[in-house]
Amino acid sequence: MKPQWDKLLEAINAHADMLQEFVDNVTDSKTVKNLKLLTGGFNKVLTGASEVDRLVDPQQKLTIKMPFDNEEFHQLWQYYKEYLVEDFGMYLNSRREQIILNSLKKWSKDDADRAMEIVTFYMHNGYRRVFEPTTKQLSGEELPPEENSNRSINLNIDKSIR
Repeated sequence: MKPQWDKLLEAINAHADMLQEFVDNVTDSKTVKNLKLLTGGFNKVLTGASEVDRLVDPQQKLTIKMPFDNEEFHQLWQYYKEYLVEDFGMYLNSRREQIILNSLKKWSKDDADRAMEIVTFYMHNGYRRVFEPTTKQLSGEELPPEENSNRSINLNIDKSIR
């Protein structure tokens, strides 16, 4: 079954690349709105393929080491992961989750309250990708960057689930 699955997964990924290339070159607003449905559906296909891939060729999950021994942070982190699933159909694998948590610890300078402020900032502004926000962005003095600055609708194929 593994060779057949690998072949199907290769075809899915090739089509994802072709679709993304097409989406990147669309400028007509009516077409952009229609493509939102197409890319949303395709991201669900990629999520499903990722879940099946874990069954076909399971990777050993890492044990997540939380950066702060703080129940409030743990609850907010769980809420953030649910936000990613609900808004973007995006699940964090253990390796990506650990890298993001390590980055949060670094960006917050080991301050759990600041890390919670950063996570809340991501959700408040509708981000699915993480980055180190500036102090002015966190305080609201400076506008946060748009995740996809050339469009008001995010049409990117989610490569994190491939």
